[in-house]
Amino acid sequence: MGAGVTALLLALTLLVPFRPTWADRHLLWLVNHARTQAGLEVLEGSLVLDREADRRAAYIARHGIRHEIVGVGFAWDEVPASYPWRMAGEVLGALNQPSAPWVLGMWMRSRTHQAVLLGSWRQAGAAQRTIGGETYFVVLFAR
Repeated sequence: MGAGVTALLLALTLLVPFRPTWADRHLLWLVNHARTQAGLEVLEGSLVLDREADRRAAYIARHGIRHEIVGVGFAWDEVPASYPWRMAGEVLGALNQPSAPWVLGMWMRSRTHQAVLLGSWRQAGAAQRTIGGETYFVVLFAR
């Protein structure tokens, strides 16, 4: 696919109203609940980050999980230039993880994932997608 077609498809997806699902909101609620349990502030939800999390979930369904350098990975390349972020992070989950509470528990037991979840972020976006019988969990963070 040429660069012009890719740019056109990106522009069209930005025009389509994006609505997070109940599962997306529940995943973000779980993240915020873990943060409040740790004495941290609740993160503001971001439709821009929700949309990017949704794209990331679809991508990992096709290509597998690959962590990129924070702030340089493809998910951040797609965020509109008008979105004011200085620092970014992500947590990803797949591979037979049965539910959002279960995957959050796994993330909280991992020092690396816990550090991201409890970082000094201001906003977050979340996606939970089931594709081909496998569920993918993505949370993107920004400040």
